[in-house]
Amino acid sequence: MLAFIIRRVALSILVVFGVLVITFLLTRVVPSDPVSQYVGPRATPEQRARAVEELGLDEPIYVQFGVYLSDLAHGDLGESLSSHQPVTKQMAEFLPPTLELVFVAIVFAMVIGVPMGVFSAQNKNRWPDHLARVISVGAISMPTFWLALMLQLVFFRWLHVLPLGGQLDAYYTLVDPVPRVTGFLFIDCIIAGNWGALWDYCVHLILPAISLGAGSLALLARMTRSSMLEILNEDYIIAARSYGLGEGVVLWKLALKNSLGPTATVTALTVGWLLVNTFLVEAIFNWPGIGNYIATAVTTLDYPAIIAVTLFSAVAYVILNMLADIVVALDPRVRQ
Repeated sequence: MLAFIIRRVALSILVVFGVLVITFLLTRVVPSDPVSQYVGPRATPEQRARAVEELGLDEPIYVQFGVYLSDLAHGDLGESLSSHQPVTKQMAEFLPPTLELVFVAIVFAMVIGVPMGVFSAQNKNRWPDHLARVISVGAISMPTFWLALMLQLVFFRWLHVLPLGGQLDAYYTLVDPVPRVTGFLFIDCIIAGNWGALWDYCVHLILPAISLGAGSLALLARMTRSSMLEILNEDYIIAARSYGLGEGVVLWKLALKNSLGPTATVTALTVGWLLVNTFLVEAIFNWPGIGNYIATAVTTLDYPAIIAVTLFSAVAYVILNMLADIVVALDPRVRQ
């Protein structure tokens, strides 16, 4: 297992470095005017020349990349061209809301999607299976933005039971604000002992989490069903049933345990995808996360921010995929 993990870590480092090189080169090749964005379109020639020197644009590209790697080794992701703020600081501000949203969305998808896949496999080609198929295909086919808007229409406009967007109501934003300690609002509410704000935050999480997790729910349900159907035809499952073991034990302890490998891999890749593809949900629900941040960075060609978010995405994908590989490798046959 140790050798297996070492190989995965080495390959992961190569992947992240390759992504960093490609992204850095692309940001330099794409036609843009970072100097004007940095000092403004009405800057004097002297100001522009000083900006070129500050940004290191007067150096060869390999020198620029070497400087970036040196800064990266010290935790410096550069300075935003538009806001003139350190990208590290901005990432620390925008990342926690997205992490909380993605966590709730993937928990929602797993809690509903995995049991749905199990029951679908148990009732193959019967009405529960057909119903689960309809729900899965419908959930994965609906555009995320359309689902988000429909949820707002139903639960906010018609039923008046859930908020339209944001993280907190105006009362907790203006009158009784939650002190920022960790950046994770859920944890900060607990630290502050503000239980009203905690409940309000959980209520605000419901609609964006459902919108973001619906597609993942469908994917996990179909993957679990496919894996379960294969496992349920194995000899040891037939033998377990012939020995009189209950159907619950066969399904949830034997079959599901041995079918979680593909599901774990899909879950890991889904979480990585969600981390940097939340901008539609965040825009619709006014959620101050990394999705809005990267959308703004792309439209303004703020390449330090683009490189930082791309690097974060690559690291997240690699770590999550490696964890999924380790889970799968618990089966000794995989490590051969």
